[in-house]
Amino acid sequence: MRNIKAICDSFKITTGKACEIFGVTQEELQRIYNDEDDLDSKALYELIKVTQVSIDYIMEGKVTNANDRLVANYVTVTNKSMLIKKRIEELIFYLGSEGIDSSNYEFDILKLFNKDIDEVDGLMLLKLDDYKLYDLLKKRYLMKKFSIKTNDRVIYISDWHELINYYLVTFLFNKTVTDQKFIVELTIPNDELLEAYRNGTLKWNSRAIIHLISIGSVLYYSGQDGKKVDVLQTKLLKDYCLNHIDE
Repeated sequence: MRNIKAICDSFKITTGKACEIFGVTQEELQRIYNDEDDLDSKALYELIKVTQVSIDYIMEGKVTNANDRLVANYVTVTNKSMLIKKRIEELIFYLGSEGIDSSNYEFDILKLFNKDIDEVDGLMLLKLDDYKLYDLLKKRYLMKKFSIKTNDRVIYISDWHELINYYLVTFLFNKTVTDQKFIVELTIPNDELLEAYRNGTLKWNSRAIIHLISIGSVLYYSGQDGKKVDVLQTKLLKDYCLNHIDE
């Protein structure tokens, strides 16, 4: 038998009323609710009589009428709520184990997630200006996909790497993100980003380009050993940016 408690809860049958309908004690009812005992035939008949839930649903979970569907929907919503509650508890415990007291901004943290608590709103997270929180969440969760509309196209951002490569680098120097700790994300040379600025894949930003070059990004590699070489093209690009710093 399935979902006896859910059936009673769906029709707002109290514990006392359920004991009366089934002819059992509260202890016996709890065992039934815990699927440790089954209803006898008389109690099963009374349950069907009171709720009009079908025997097919009670025995097999097969929805055959409107009342079955009412209970099935209740079970779905309840299970999802329990899952969300569990995930929130896991999130708060995880942050606490990493030294973050989520009670300081619990509401903001929960707003970062979708209804299933499995994807994070990357842009909203950046606006919290907390690098440690950002770093922990991006390691544990997926990022919600979103798009950015420019003058000539729509750019789709689908993961944390793209968020940093496009949004953060492009707008960091325009102070969209104010927490300077995010610069830690840009301490590793990224030749692909530098090339993307040069070839127009990313919107030109002289300050971002200078920063990338200053931490070792170059336009080319040497042939055999794979070491980066600060070639003439990189130096010329840097000179150009220094002379066009506000572009």
